[in-house]
Amino acid sequence: MNMQFKSHKRLTLGIASALALAMLVPQAAIADLNDLQEQQQNEQSKLDEAREKEKAAKELKEQFQQQINVNASEIETLSAQIDEKEGEIARLQTEIYKKGQQIERTQRELEEAEKRVKERDKLLKERLRLMYEQGEVQYLEVLLGSTSFSDFLERFNALQMIFEQDTVILKKNKEDRELIAQKKKQMEEEKTTLVGMQSTQLEQKTQLDGLKAQKEEIAVQLESNKSEQERIEAEQRDIQESSINAIYALQQQISEERNKQATQNPGNGGGNGAPALSGPFAWPVPSGGWVSSEWGNRIDPFTGQRAGHNGLDIAAATGTDVAAAQGGIVITAGWVSGFGNCIIIDHGGDLWTLYGHLVNGGVLVSVGQEVGQGQIIGKVGSTGRSTGPHLHFGVYQNGKDIDPYTYL
Repeated sequence: MNMQFKSHKRLTLGIASALALAMLVPQAAIADLNDLQEQQQNEQSKLDEAREKEKAAKELKEQFQQQINVNASEIETLSAQIDEKEGEIARLQTEIYKKGQQIERTQRELEEAEKRVKERDKLLKERLRLMYEQGEVQYLEVLLGSTSFSDFLERFNALQMIFEQDTVILKKNKEDRELIAQKKKQMEEEKTTLVGMQSTQLEQKTQLDGLKAQKEEIAVQLESNKSEQERIEAEQRDIQESSINAIYALQQQISEERNKQATQNPGNGGGNGAPALSGPFAWPVPSGGWVSSEWGNRIDPFTGQRAGHNGLDIAAATGTDVAAAQGGIVITAGWVSGFGNCIIIDHGGDLWTLYGHLVNGGVLVSVGQEVGQGQIIGKVGSTGRSTGPHLHFGVYQNGKDIDPYTYL
């Protein structure tokens, strides 16, 4: 009896231990799965943050581009002003040269006038000296000393000629002196004008130097802004690429873990968190569209070289509805380098579909959302590496792109 009790006790303990072990394994698997999902969520947060920063950088870049356009217009205006100032400086230089020549001519005329005045002064002084040495000449005595009427007339005419000559000499002397004064005044005015022109030239030269310095400063600032935006864009693209790769890798691990659980617990209906495939894929553009580029080798529209094409390009008007080809869980909903606005759906069994180049504002689902086959998830656009409005539809099996017609 005691032996039976001990046997029963050992059996009971064995069953309990087996049950505990059976319960422990799924819990450990669930813990691993939760850890992977948490890592994926963290990477998704990094990806979302990088997208927001990229969006902010793009908006800032657009603002900088507007400033660049304005500055370019200002630079063009400055260039025109610089040309105008240089032309004005050249004109002033010519005027200064002309004024210099005029001053030289005026100086020569002034010297000639002064020479004539000196000669006339010398002549008058000589006449005065003779008159002083010979005594005062009385005009009346000269006339009364005439011997005849004809002699009288001759003497009268001689005296009149002397008087007229003296008058002319005095008049010429006065005119020359006035001319000298006028020339001196004119020369001083020309000097003043020349000084003013020189001052204006210096002012314009200083202004021109300032305009050139301003132009150089604007050019340096534009280059700095451009370099900064290029750095931010490259940085955010690298972060997004890293996060996307990490999300894809984690999603593969999650799918493998779910498949492992489904194998170990077949009664749980797969337990992969994604709806089971309900049949062939639905066409992702419900309204139709037309295939503008097949999957596989083709001529790249950007490089002109033959290269692999990892999906179908379905041409359609911007804003055309895009539907989920099959039910699943959204694992990416946002900007992806090359694909622009993009949605990726996990259908379970390491099978994903990708919907790329959606229009801005055309991503209608979010990460983690469960969608059904035929559900509208986005709108056709031409974002990313695209030459026109179309949907890039890709199918990935075990992380590798395959011909979408395999499931369509």
